[in-house]
Amino acid sequence: MKMQDVNKVLHYVSIMDRAGEETFIMNVFRSIDRNQVMFDFLVTENREGDYDKEIRSLGGNVRHFSKIMRGGPIKRFLNFFKLKRYLSPLSKEYTTFHIHTQHAMDAMLDALSAELAGFKTVVVHSHSTSTLYHLRAHFLCRPILNKMPIVRLACSDAAGKWLYGDDGNYEIVSNGIITDNFLYDDNSRKTIREEEHWNDRIVIGHVGNFTYPKNHSFILDVFIVFLKKHPDAVLALAGKGTLMEEAIQKAKNLGISDNVRFLGSRGDANKLFSAFDVLLFPSHYEGLPVTLVEAQAADLPCLISDAITTETDISPKLRRMSLNNTAEEWAKALDEMIGDDNRRNVKDCIISSGYDIGVTVKRLTEIYRGNR
Repeated sequence: MKMQDVNKVLHYVSIMDRAGEETFIMNVFRSIDRNQVMFDFLVTENREGDYDKEIRSLGGNVRHFSKIMRGGPIKRFLNFFKLKRYLSPLSKEYTTFHIHTQHAMDAMLDALSAELAGFKTVVVHSHSTSTLYHLRAHFLCRPILNKMPIVRLACSDAAGKWLYGDDGNYEIVSNGIITDNFLYDDNSRKTIREEEHWNDRIVIGHVGNFTYPKNHSFILDVFIVFLKKHPDAVLALAGKGTLMEEAIQKAKNLGISDNVRFLGSRGDANKLFSAFDVLLFPSHYEGLPVTLVEAQAADLPCLISDAITTETDISPKLRRMSLNNTAEEWAKALDEMIGDDNRRNVKDCIISSGYDIGVTVKRLTEIYRGNR
């Protein structure tokens, strides 16, 4: 295939670290036919991302755009003009500008910048069901965003309604995973448990960056209750983020530091899911967390909050609880879920649920090549 036949897509994100939407993008990038579609990335944080090295190894590039990071609507309009100027010369190189965001005002202005810069196709992609800032501007801009001549995508129906409104015109593209990489593996379980010195201890796990939505403070509250019955248990927390030090300090204050493992950002989450006994995931809100799809592919029991969309429910080993329930009630539920030694190969279940990466890649390839 000639180079000019390759559709080049520029993804617009804050930073390509190991987090939900970024992991999803990388799953697509690893699996897509790069003779047809090639990804580059425009990031707004001026540092090396977790995935930058792999992006370059796959043939992609990482560009840096110096965005005005703080401020209200006025600063966002200044960013609009700045982004348009930056994108104008790039519109001849790329066919698609793919925006990943959770705020309607950001999406509207970024999409308009790309349109005026001359991009043939502009995609807006919703990955969340809430935002912590400028809610009034978000709701005011949703009707405008929904009428723009762009491709509107969402990872779930809840994420679609959040960004585009209840009557929004959007398409759901599942957060597909490379299923074979996450199937339960007994050797991985043994290896990780030996390396981490967990051995035969009960391991409650969580994979997610230390940010408000992930609710790490409550995870620690639940775990200290769980320890009363299982004093040798381990809480394994994989991820990084602005609230990590706060969580470390809380574990110290609770006197449970010896039982809590802060694993940092990990590139082997697939092996961790085999090593865990239960995944604890009491998020305040989510779009459609890739982590839950991956964990269920490993046939891992999952205890999650009912704030998360039911579109994640694949396995009968997934259980929901309200965040209004007490830490004691959550700990009791954890206790009821441990001891499931029957971990199966659930590949067919993941594929039939539509969460295999093949389905996702096929649809995105069609969009990138102009078949809407």
